Amino acid sequence: MIKRAFAFLFLLSARLLSQDTISVLFKTGYFKIENKEIEKLDLIPVTFELNDLDSVHFVGMADSVGKFESNLKLSEKRVVQVEKFCRKFIPATIPVRVGASGETNQNKLEFNRRVNIILYFKTKRRETIESADNDTSAVNTTSVTTCYDIDYDLLHHCHLRLITKGKKEFIVIESQVTEWKKLEKLFYADINKSGKIIVRPLKWKDVTTGRFWWARSRNTALVLKESFRKFKIFRKHPLPCGECSETFEVNKPLSKVDTCFQTDYFLMHNLQVKVPLFPRSWVRVRVPREYVDISCDYFIGCHKDWKLKWEERSGRKNQKYFFTKLPVRIFYLENITRYTDCCTYKPEPSECDKGIIGVCPLSPPDKALMIILEPGYNYQLKTHLPYFMLGLGKNWDKGLFALLSGIDINHNWYSTLRYQYYYLSFPFKSSVISWQSPGSALTIERYGRLYIGSELNALITQSTNYISQNLHLGLALVNYKYRAFFQRAFIQYSVNVDYSGNYSSKTIFPMLQAGIDCKLFHF
Repeated sequence: MIKRAFAFLFLLSARLLSQDTISVLFKTGYFKIENKEIEKLDLIPVTFELNDLDSVHFVGMADSVGKFESNLKLSEKRVVQVEKFCRKFIPATIPVRVGASGETNQNKLEFNRRVNIILYFKTKRRETIESADNDTSAVNTTSVTTCYDIDYDLLHHCHLRLITKGKKEFIVIESQVTEWKKLEKLFYADINKSGKIIVRPLKWKDVTTGRFWWARSRNTALVLKESFRKFKIFRKHPLPCGECSETFEVNKPLSKVDTCFQTDYFLMHNLQVKVPLFPRSWVRVRVPREYVDISCDYFIGCHKDWKLKWEERSGRKNQKYFFTKLPVRIFYLENITRYTDCCTYKPEPSECDKGIIGVCPLSPPDKALMIILEPGYNYQLKTHLPYFMLGLGKNWDKGLFALLSGIDINHNWYSTLRYQYYYLSFPFKSSVISWQSPGSALTIERYGRLYIGSELNALITQSTNYISQNLHLGLALVNYKYRAFFQRAFIQYSVNVDYSGNYSSKTIFPMLQAGIDCKLFHF
């Protein structure tokens, strides 16, 4: 009786809507979702257009082994787990119903232990071919009066994915392009019941696609799979036609389509990188699975013989991604490239060597001549000597040069001529080695640098002059943020050579030094 009432309720709520059903299977006595079933659930927002949902129903079931009351509770636990998982991608405005029917009696016991996810879709859609009867034109196959140019340029910057709606398959075109005027001038074609080719304007919507960090607003359009395969999307213009213009015919394929080597722009703009702790020539990359066609070959940059290898990793979170490694060329990531359709007579330049994603992990210093203020501290020959100096400094990528002069704590005149070479740089922040989207803090402005250097020092007192030179090893924490006042803090250990012979009986002695460099002005 309970099962009949429950089934009647769901049939009544369907209201003759088109629907699709996904079944999640379970082990005997278990309500935890297995990894292979999670992969199935992760494909739901990729396979279906969830923004067009009318409602979603979750139905929990169990097999007939054991007591009815226990099986009913088990089916309730199963449906709660599945509904909780799916809430992450079902739009908040879509009504959701959850129920459990307890025992079912299918031929296969394992199929009884399941949760059915029933997706009900709205039947009235402007984007479907049947509802676009206005603003259409038939293609005259006997005489050419209009030119049709397939927009390969746009397609090279789009992502295409297949979805199902009831018994029909559609191609969803996801575009990164934000120029609506450009998109509104596109068309698609279909063959009507009388066998004529009908041209219709392509309808674009601003829809949030993707999940997690790659969820963002994109321009999307919907075309029947068979229509897209035959005619793609195109622009039309009056005569004369160009060398890439197509003449559409019902029983003939496109005549001017070829295969070209192109950068996968959409994939490049929807990836994350992990910057290594120390700068290397390679970085780790991950991309959403839904944007990778594993049936196609991908390549690195302009190298057509250098195939990209996708890696799969275990773990629930990792199942959403494909992983790989890409080399860094100067300050840019090498592009991911592939073969795709283009015009035979006018292929679009691939620009496979044009940098898109900047991955310079460490920000370069201000290389202008600067006025530096340096408070510091020296410890040598069991003597503490705080000092305060002002002077000129010049940075470059691998080192610095400075000429400073000031006083120490005893009001003695103290000056130094300094040269340092940075032989190793590394970030301090732990977030540096986490996954980052392009443009979100890929450039690190604060980091550590190990260096070696030498200083020629002069200390003039009322009674004696001291001149020495040291060779030092140090560690600096630099801040190369634009217009930063505090440029660096450093600590260094040095071995000094006394040229004046006035320090002590020792000609060579150690010294510990620390200080802070502040940028007052740059030229």
